[in-house]
Amino acid sequence: MKLLLALCTLVTLASAQTSVTVPVTLDHNRIIIDVRVPMPDGSTTRVRTWVDNGNPEMWITEHMAKKLGLTMRGEVKDENGLKIQSAAPPQEIRIGTLAIHPSDVKEMKVLVGRTAVGPGMSAEINLPSILLRRYDVMVDYPNREFTIGPPGSIHFAGTTVQMQLNPQNALVQISSDIAGTKDNLALDFGASYSLLASDVLARLASAHPDWPQMTGAVAAANMWGSDDEVRAQLLRIDQLKYGSLTLSRVGMESFSQSSMEWYRKRAGVSTMGLLGANAFLGCRVGIDYARSTAYFDRVAKTETPEMDVVGVILRPESDERYTICGDRGLCRNTIRTGRQGRRQASQD
Repeated sequence: MKLLLALCTLVTLASAQTSVTVPVTLDHNRIIIDVRVPMPDGSTTRVRTWVDNGNPEMWITEHMAKKLGLTMRGEVKDENGLKIQSAAPPQEIRIGTLAIHPSDVKEMKVLVGRTAVGPGMSAEINLPSILLRRYDVMVDYPNREFTIGPPGSIHFAGTTVQMQLNPQNALVQISSDIAGTKDNLALDFGASYSLLASDVLARLASAHPDWPQMTGAVAAANMWGSDDEVRAQLLRIDQLKYGSLTLSRVGMESFSQSSMEWYRKRAGVSTMGLLGANAFLGCRVGIDYARSTAYFDRVAKTETPEMDVVGVILRPESDERYTICGDRGLCRNTIRTGRQGRRQASQD
C-alpha cells in the first residue's frame, strides 16, 4: 500500500511539472496562439491570444468579454485614444492541457468597440508579463512553437543571460552594450521590432555612417502605423552585446522622447529601449522567471529584409482597413481588406 501511494505521489508530481507546447502563428512577428476559455454554459471557446511579455496589463475585446459572460464595470474612459472599461479576468485560460488561473490580475482592460486587441491583429486577448512570470516559457521562432510550464519543467539550452526582473510588473531588462553605449535593453518578444531611444540612435548613426539607415518605419518596424513611425529613424546595428550574448545586424527603430520617458517609468530601471522579435527570429528564446535567467539558442540563420523593402507605411484601422501614410501622417489612400475589399479593388 505504501509503495502504491509513493508511486501515485511521483506520478502526480511528474504531471504537475509537465510543460505544454502549442503551435504559433507568427503575425507580423507577434506570437499568436489558440487557448480555450470557459463559457457561461460550461463549455469552452477557442480564443486567439497574443503572448506579450512586454506588457504587464491584460486586455480583452468587448466582443470576447461579452461572449465569455464577463461583467464590465465602471464608466467608459478614454485612454490613449482607446475606449476602456474594466472586467474581472476569466477564471481559467487553458493552453493545451495546462490550466492558467489569472489570480495575479485584479482587473483586465476591456477594449470597447474593438474586435482585436490591436488593429490588424486576430487576437482578442493577451497573455501579459504578470501571468507569464509564474511559469517557464520558451518561444521557438524557427519551428513556430510556444512552450509553457511550471518552474523547472522546461529544459533550456543555449547562451545563458542574467536578467533584471521588475518585481511589480515582471518586465525584463538585460544589460547591453552597443558600440560603447552601455545601458539596459528590455527583452520584449511581444514587440514586432526593436526600439532604441531616439537620442542614442541618432548618436550611433552619426558615429557609424557605414551602418545602413533610413527614415520611415517599414516592414516589421511598421507596427501600428502611428505618426511617430512615419518620422522614425531606422538603423541596422552592426553588433551589440546583450548580456553574454552577441547579436549582429539588428535593425532598430527610434523610440520618440515622450514614448521613451513613459517606457522608462514602466520599466522601473534605467533603459535605452528594447529588443523585439526581429532580433531573435533564428532563435529559441527561453525565460526562467523564477531564476531571473534568459536563454538564447540559435538554431537557424535568419536574414530578414527589414530595411531592404519599398518604403510604404501602413496604418491598420479598427474597421479592417489600412491607410497608406506619408509625411506628417497624411493619408494617401485607403485599402479595405477581406472579400469586399478585393471586389472594390478590382472595380477600381
